[in-house]
Amino acid sequence: MTTKELSYGIHDFSLENFIEEYCSPTENSINERWHFASSLIQIHRWAESAHASYLLIGGSFVSSNSNPADLDIIVVFKNNLLTQKCPESLLIGQTRVDIQYISEDNPLLLDAFIFLLAHSKSGMAKGIARILVNSNNEAPIIPSQKPVLYNTVIEIYSGQTQILPYSRKGIIIPIHGVNTNAHWLSYFSLLASNSGWGIAPFIYGRECPTTLLKSKRREKIAEEFRIWLIKVREQFNGPIAIFGHSLGTYIFAKYLELYNDNSDKFCGVVLAGSILNTGFDWNKYLNSNRITALCNTYSIRDEWVKKMPNGGYFFCKDALYGQAGYSGFEINHNRLFQNKLDILNHVNMFENDTIQQWINFLEISFKLYNSTDYIRQNINLEKIIQPFTS
Repeated sequence: MTTKELSYGIHDFSLENFIEEYCSPTENSINERWHFASSLIQIHRWAESAHASYLLIGGSFVSSNSNPADLDIIVVFKNNLLTQKCPESLLIGQTRVDIQYISEDNPLLLDAFIFLLAHSKSGMAKGIARILVNSNNEAPIIPSQKPVLYNTVIEIYSGQTQILPYSRKGIIIPIHGVNTNAHWLSYFSLLASNSGWGIAPFIYGRECPTTLLKSKRREKIAEEFRIWLIKVREQFNGPIAIFGHSLGTYIFAKYLELYNDNSDKFCGVVLAGSILNTGFDWNKYLNSNRITALCNTYSIRDEWVKKMPNGGYFFCKDALYGQAGYSGFEINHNRLFQNKLDILNHVNMFENDTIQQWINFLEISFKLYNSTDYIRQNINLEKIIQPFTS
């Protein structure tokens, strides 16, 4: 998306139109505007409940800059009494938001802030966006001369930047396969933690391959995963992502099948060496936003998965079993990315660059999780993620 540079003046937008114009991604690029959409919605919702009249937005956000550093907002109220009920800060996820409260019954101060938003540090004239909240009054006029309180406002505003406290983006729960010590988990955890994620691996032990034949044991592991997920959520109420390898992909799908709770959402899912049926209906979980985005890494050199026909063998029948890690899933969805590997196999796919690709995917899925339904419905995930996997 190439955003337009607002011409000098104050321009009215609805919240929806502003988000579509300034917070939507392109089909083939990522930028920092995505996650501001959910912040704007929360701020607008709060402003509405606080009886604000309108929002004024200026700075780099209403420019052609694809990656604005922050979001400069003035919340305008009808009278000063309403501003006294405002909190000193708003915790909006991890987004840095500069907010100033002004009342219309203090026109000198309002003029000074409007003049500040309408001019860059070098004095260049800039446009301002106005989003109506509880008012249909005409937009104020930008003063033609520097207001008397302008210098005072600069001092006030320079201290208004709110850098929100650090917190992890989310938790990634890796689920390993059978007959393994999951040696890959060390480097996976290093890259994930360096990108701001917490790691909470689900360790169910070094299972023998015969677990593939034991339906009761598989169900028990899925139940153990449910209990682990509850423990994770008791400690962290933010976004949760899943990485599953081999039997780990089955465990997660079995959990979804057994515990159909749409309130239990996942900001991203990565599958590798999947033993799931190629016809597994991920659309149900993607369309309901129970899963924000899904990446399936598969390889034609995965000889282990190749031996797992859809539905399983006659001695280990299971409708969930299949060759998704060998040939991919059959479904198409704008938030499903299927990454085909031509060289690596079931065991050695945990190369450093492949792990980095998975972390890159989860970064994008995290931004989608914090975006709007409009963005999630219209984004082409394959075009966006492709540059990071080629």
